[in-house]
Amino acid sequence: MRALWPVVLLNALLVQSQEPAVVPDTPLRFSGSVSVPMNDRQLLEHASEAWRFSFGLEPGARMTVDTATNSIVGTARFNFRSVQLNGREETMGPIGYRIRITTANGECQWAVDDLKHTGNRGAPMGGSDIGPLTVGNKPAQRVTSMSPMASVKVWEDAKGQVSQRIESVRRMFESRLRKSAGL
Repeated sequence: MRALWPVVLLNALLVQSQEPAVVPDTPLRFSGSVSVPMNDRQLLEHASEAWRFSFGLEPGARMTVDTATNSIVGTARFNFRSVQLNGREETMGPIGYRIRITTANGECQWAVDDLKHTGNRGAPMGGSDIGPLTVGNKPAQRVTSMSPMASVKVWEDAKGQVSQRIESVRRMFESRLRKSAGL
């Protein structure tokens, strides 16, 4: 029994070392794909239409269609207001993001990245920027005019709200794309 103890310990260490390390400053990114039985040009046309009823409904949404690369590149924003910290007008503000949609025969890939919060510039003491949203457990830098604990709370709140919103808009995009394709 005692002879097995070093082997068990060594295996536990090896299994731990094989897990991929999460780099805290890695930008938050959402992506996915939809399978639709169409060629790339038809799919690009239907993706442009689906954009109008999903990402296009977001505040400040703009898109550019590139038929040479069968892609759509756009920007939009999500209006953020913290539910964790009441009375913090400085943290209210938009979280801007970029959307990339690429079509190929039978497949439409989408990605949302470059998520960055800009604080409310109209607040009496100026805005408090959360900055880029990342995959780690805390923000890359402390939010100005906030304690470290409050910075983490508002940052987690922003990530949670954005994740829910992107999921909702993604569902609208994919369902509209399938509907326009007759599926």
